[in-house]
Amino acid sequence: MKTIALKEQLNRYFMFAVLIFSFLFTTANSNAQTTAAQIKNVVLVHGAFADGSGWKGLYQVLTKKGYNVTIVQNPLSSLEDDVRVTNLALDKQDGPTIW
Repeated sequence: MKTIALKEQLNRYFMFAVLIFSFLFTTANSNAQTTAAQIKNVVLVHGAFADGSGWKGLYQVLTKKGYNVTIVQNPLSSLEDDVRVTNLALDKQDGPTIW
């Protein structure tokens, strides 16, 4: 049981690190800085065997920085349902979005 919890925690840290690095690299040059400055919407999607609550910490950080953050709560009933719910969240965004 502890092994599963540890793996889930490591998975969350890994996903957080990936997202942070993606933000860092998109602001590496002036063109990316211009694009990143225009993007205010972020959609976070959890992986299998998890739920949206794993993004709570990152949600709080990004909203404090002024981003509009949406956390998708996938039903995990089928891949098609997960894609449908994610697309619904993306369709509700009011401009450019990182997901």
